Amino acid sequence: LTSSKPQIGSCELDLHKLTALAYVSGEMLDWSPISIGSFLPDKLAQAIAWKEDDKFINGSGAAGEPTGVLYSACAVSVAKETGQAAATIVLDNIIKMDARLWDVSGGGSIVWIANRTCKKVLPKLTMTVGTAGVPVFLPPNGAAGQPLATLYGYPIVFTEKCAALGTLSDIMLVNLSEYIIGDATGKTRTERDIGLKFDYDQTAFRVITYTGGLCPWRSAFTPKAGDTLSPVITLDARA
Repeated sequence: LTSSKPQIGSCELDLHKLTALAYVSGEMLDWSPISIGSFLPDKLAQAIAWKEDDKFINGSGAAGEPTGVLYSACAVSVAKETGQAAATIVLDNIIKMDARLWDVSGGGSIVWIANRTCKKVLPKLTMTVGTAGVPVFLPPNGAAGQPLATLYGYPIVFTEKCAALGTLSDIMLVNLSEYIIGDATGKTRTERDIGLKFDYDQTAFRVITYTGGLCPWRSAFTPKAGDTLSPVITLDARA
């Protein structure tokens, strides 16, 4: 037998401090028809969750941010079609994005992430059959039915955190099983204090948590034959 030594790499996942702070007047605390003391911390937590999702997609990895999937070292961007019009998505884009996806053991973790502006063009996706085009996103009864919620069998998540239609990252195909999130929920603090702005009769509410994220891949995977593969596939800008 001929021995071999596998090469094991490492990555470092840093946690970043994320905070939300708000001030509430004494009158709001005393006279609001709802309990501000329980309502506001919940809304601050929702704001933090929004920011976390945004940075898991768009974070640069610098200045205290996670490295979002868009800036992963392994991300592969599929070129637009020759002569493709601005701000469009065509079926060949979808086919070629799927062909570049690393999907081993992805299972239910593979999703399309897209801006809602993509909804304007996805129903127009067609496959040419003979001299006609057959819709591939609309249900069998066409526009009379609810549009499908999958492409190539993968669910579509629409979010404002992706770029607008025609811009890089307006639609992405991501294998989320290859993205690591550090979530220090157990260290999250929800606090209130009247001392900070005591002379203004205001109470401070704050939520502090720690989070991090990255795709540990150092580059796209080169198979024995064929194009490189990646768990993060984007589509070039179509401006």
